Amino acid sequence: MSPARIQKRKRSRRVSGRKNRRGLEGKGVCGERGEWEEGAVDVLEKLRADGEMAAGLERNGLCLRHGLLGLERWREAANREWLAGILQEAASRLREELREFLRKYDYRFGDEPFGEEEDAVSRAVDFLAGTEPEKQR
Repeated sequence: MSPARIQKRKRSRRVSGRKNRRGLEGKGVCGERGEWEEGAVDVLEKLRADGEMAAGLERNGLCLRHGLLGLERWREAANREWLAGILQEAASRLREELREFLRKYDYRFGDEPFGEEEDAVSRAVDFLAGTEPEKQR
């Protein structure tokens, strides 16, 4: 495909603020989803004051994408610091469990039973990519 044709296709896909090639106006489903996610992350900052909600976030955390969105959008510096601590703790814990998982796959340690690190790979993917609510463990 020629560069001119690629540029033409890119221009025809733009939907923000004008009609695209299908005659639709607006941001489309992805734009609406992004706005919804931003709104949900904003609500989480307000709910952080609720002790039970804060404990749930500390226990279950957020995926990295939504955690970073919170760090970007949350207004209160104390809340951003709290969220950054949760993200750092989750990443650190996963890193250690992944190291242990890999160590136990070494033939020299293959006879050691797996512990919490047994599902560390799938939890790391969940943390990095996020999961659908029905797929969470």
